Amino acid sequence: MNRMKTSFDAPAIDLDSASQAANADLDLESLLGGIGETKTKSKRTSYPVLPDPDGVAATMAQTSINLSEVKDQLETNNRLLGELVRPYFFEHYHGKAETESSIRVEAMDGKAVLVTLKNQCKKIETASALASIQNILAGREKELFYSTFDIKISGEDIPTVAMAPLITELKLLFERHGAGKALSLKRDFKPRPAFFTSRHTLFTVEENVTIDSVVPIITAIKVKGVQ
Repeated sequence: MNRMKTSFDAPAIDLDSASQAANADLDLESLLGGIGETKTKSKRTSYPVLPDPDGVAATMAQTSINLSEVKDQLETNNRLLGELVRPYFFEHYHGKAETESSIRVEAMDGKAVLVTLKNQCKKIETASALASIQNILAGREKELFYSTFDIKISGEDIPTVAMAPLITELKLLFERHGAGKALSLKRDFKPRPAFFTSRHTLFTVEENVTIDSVVPIITAIKVKGVQ
């Protein structure tokens, strides 16, 4: 089935005066309230154990655990290095209109790493997250920050009989408001939920292996919290 994604982006700085006034009065929290629901997931506590007479799977599982721990250490080290660099970045470029994207850090073996400071901040959902720095921003919140959002429409949850008129009306609606470019589309062709259980009774083991070679199941390795 199709999945549609609508994206809305309304930077406050580039809007004309009428749009700025409308944006200032817009209560996005109320407007977007009620869209999307969190689905609860059931948790399992016991799973079948893979037979491993030659120990190959055990070795690979241990490697996954070891590499996961190394990855965690790397991510922690990189985070701490970034925290160490940021104050120098602000000091070095204070008062300058242009900056380089990275700071070079010399390593002990003569090599070096570049710490890149992206034009991107940790995601926050509402302006209330800025409450503790309002005195620093001094009323420039709407000049320096703006609200944006994505609304995702699950095509597989739209009744078949309603799909054609709904999509047609949606396109016309956005065109009527001059927002046609805000609509984007991502196409998927995927198994229905019943496929993942029905396949075990519909097909032989060999057939399922063949099917998997064409439509492979995505696997994920969980390391943390496994008892």
